[in-house]
Amino acid sequence: MRFCPFIIFAVALLASPAARCDILDDHFAIRSGIDALSLDLHGGRPREKGWADLVNRREKFARHFTSPDALALWSQPQVDPGDDPIQLARNLGELRARLPHAAALEMLASLRAGNIDATRQWRATIALPKYASAVEGALALQRLGTSSSHRDGVEQLLAREAVSWQATRAREQLDDLARLSATGRGNPALLAGRAAEIQTLAEVPPALLDLARNPDSPIATETPIGRGTYETLQSAIAVSPAGIPLDDWRIAIESGLPNLLTAEDVQRNEGIILKLLRLVPMEYQAGVRDGEIVIPIEYREAKSFTIQAQRILSELTPIWRVTRADALASRGTAVRDQFAALENAIAARESPAEVERLTGELTATLRDDFGLASRRSGTTSDIVAEAVLEIRALLSESLDAARVGQYRKAEATRLEAYINFDLDLEARTLPRDPQLALSSEKTFLDGSAGKPGIKAALDSRATGEELEAAYTRALAAVDECAALLRVGLSPSAAITSAVLIIAREGLEAVVILAAL
Repeated sequence: MRFCPFIIFAVALLASPAARCDILDDHFAIRSGIDALSLDLHGGRPREKGWADLVNRREKFARHFTSPDALALWSQPQVDPGDDPIQLARNLGELRARLPHAAALEMLASLRAGNIDATRQWRATIALPKYASAVEGALALQRLGTSSSHRDGVEQLLAREAVSWQATRAREQLDDLARLSATGRGNPALLAGRAAEIQTLAEVPPALLDLARNPDSPIATETPIGRGTYETLQSAIAVSPAGIPLDDWRIAIESGLPNLLTAEDVQRNEGIILKLLRLVPMEYQAGVRDGEIVIPIEYREAKSFTIQAQRILSELTPIWRVTRADALASRGTAVRDQFAALENAIAARESPAEVERLTGELTATLRDDFGLASRRSGTTSDIVAEAVLEIRALLSESLDAARVGQYRKAEATRLEAYINFDLDLEARTLPRDPQLALSSEKTFLDGSAGKPGIKAALDSRATGEELEAAYTRALAAVDECAALLRVGLSPSAAITSAVLIIAREGLEAVVILAAL
């Protein structure tokens, strides 16, 4: 009997989450098994008993699932590939795509059960697309995940992240598959596996999609109906990898990918793309000179705005399949190539003139071929008045969202308010009072010592008086800039300002003089 306490302790230890096989370790084991078998397969040397080994790893990983939906998805039967390399490739592609879907379902189940540590681990296993940011969900989980009153909001945010990430990954892999096919670099097994992964990624589990959707989102779609064209594609791949019929299947997938944007979101985001493209050359010119970064923050902003514009474009693409189908069919590839060229030019620190040329071409394509519009018209006073009203409305909307814990919406509207301020108010304030312009800009971002800006307040999940104070400072700064802009700037005053600016601002003088 004297060993009884030790036995009880050992049993408790083995039953505790810390003693179980770690989720991340087992996830790495199953993912590395898929990757290793894929490499051997595409290299023409499939390992003996390779699929059987992977099945064992799959069954071991299934022990971590507590959600019936996640377990059912992960345990879906697959065709025994036998000696068929194409069927093996399909199995691997489907399994690779089921992994993030099942992880997302289990992540949400762990959150509902109040197991925040498991929630974080499952979230860490979900593959992210290019340019995706996981910061917002991580902060919401850290600050609000343990609060039962905010759990529904955090659950929807994490679900929306997961759905958005996998839909974007499906679109990215569609582009990769099209390039493989066009260049003739894909063998049948490689093409079959990629197509299977894309199809499975696009088939978002209904339980996950229901949690992610907004009830007022009329554009949201059901699971894609691409199965018929998918089977046709797979049959063609098995016969010959050359000239496979990608177009019909691709349209079916992209048209059916989950969309979480409302009609109002779509209209707003279309305008934001053009505004971001207007800002990129301005920030880049201030940050780069003769191929060298002279003001790092401006260079980072140019890169960030380019990435954000591409992210928004990715979200809009499935909607444009319906609303701008002709333009997307004829110019969609050109837009993607233009964005890639712009990103490469910024990374290579090419001349500001080249960056301005590329953004100009992109803007012209989006305006002329896709019908996007964002520039305000009218006199300077009219533009300023309209901008102030819009910025104040957006900041009010952002604050309302932050008050109820909708930080994703709060950040999105803050960004739009900041873009409008940057384009319509800050650029006009700089020649008159550079210090006011720069200090006002900080109220939208990190703020100053003891006075956090709106972005800093949202990132830290500030509440109450601290949160409202950040918005109050930004609104006051907007009003101060507007009041200054109501006073005209004479040519002589502009010359005097230019001299003072060169003395005060140093390397930033080029951008300010351009505003003059």
